[in-house]
Amino acid sequence: MNGKKFKDMLSVANDIIANYISEGSEVAIVQFYTEATLVHDFVEIHVKADKAELIASLPDGIRGLGSIGDGIRMAISTLESKGSTTGSHIVLLTSGAETYHPYVADVHDEVISKGVLLSTLIFGENRNADLEALAEETDGVFAFNVNDFSLLKSLFQTYTDGIDGNQSERTVLVDKAFYKMSINDRQTGSATIDEGLGKDTVFQFEWSESWVGGEPMIQLTSPFGEKYCTTATADCSNELFNVDTHRNLAVFEIPSAVQGKWEYQITTTVHYQYVDMKITSKPVSSD
Repeated sequence: MNGKKFKDMLSVANDIIANYISEGSEVAIVQFYTEATLVHDFVEIHVKADKAELIASLPDGIRGLGSIGDGIRMAISTLESKGSTTGSHIVLLTSGAETYHPYVADVHDEVISKGVLLSTLIFGENRNADLEALAEETDGVFAFNVNDFSLLKSLFQTYTDGIDGNQSERTVLVDKAFYKMSINDRQTGSATIDEGLGKDTVFQFEWSESWVGGEPMIQLTSPFGEKYCTTATADCSNELFNVDTHRNLAVFEIPSAVQGKWEYQITTTVHYQYVDMKITSKPVSSD
């Protein structure tokens, strides 16, 4: 798997944890190379810090191909440590390529017997027929070589909406945009948080690496004219921005966003930088 696909995988993993895991869920993370390891034991999700703890434990580099079967087996073993595995959900993010035993075919019967749901998102062209079959047999989700990663996320969202039925926890895509920018370029845009939305609103900006380095400066302006920036200035706070330069990601989180028109401005300082922008929100309670 090349660096771009690995970065895409991390982005989707980050997004699934941040936006599509409902409160009260228990989540653990397993990674696999020649053999599988437990990266983070189960965390019961109640507050954003729980999700942040899991996201911080995601792997930060490529170590080569490995044993998908061993990764699945480790996931099942981790689930068994909590009790019954029936109805549990394993979400597998992979290149689809297998180079070490056990292979997916070797653990097929074990997956079926444990009653787990296995969903697979493949980043690349290695369409793994054994993983596709397991997704179908366990009522999971399967997608491969999809460049529109919002589609992968929507597939997962459809699944989670279907099993928990809690529409107040449903993440809604408010807006998305992609910008190809040059040095000292500036792009502006806006999005409206409609009536009925505003809970756990997230403005996410992800940028490409550049050989000369440097992240873009991002400014958000609320419907009331309040300004928030990735770099604080005299009239612009960076209080709510979380900037991760390692993952080229800036996230602005608002527990209860003001409904109305939000404006954003992206300014670059380096040559030929791509910036992905996405805004999500959840319905406010009707109580």
